[in-house]
Amino acid sequence: MKALEQANDIFDQLVAWRRDFHMHPELGLETYRTAGIVAGVLRQLGYAVQEGIAKGGVIGILENGDGPVIMSRAAHY
Repeated sequence: MKALEQANDIFDQLVAWRRDFHMHPELGLETYRTAGIVAGVLRQLGYAVQEGIAKGGVIGILENGDGPVIMSRAAHY
């Protein structure tokens, strides 16, 4: 499957997450709810997850090289 097709397949879910995150705003580095959702999704995708990075940060590590590649970065100052 081509990258554009893969992106289109998850577009609705990405929009839903974005809307949810904006409906439940969190301050600065206190993004615990958002981090919990991101960590849960990464675990469902088979990533090893490290939480609590700089308080509300999450790292997903793809250990076996299989599965989707996802990167998202967000900052609010």
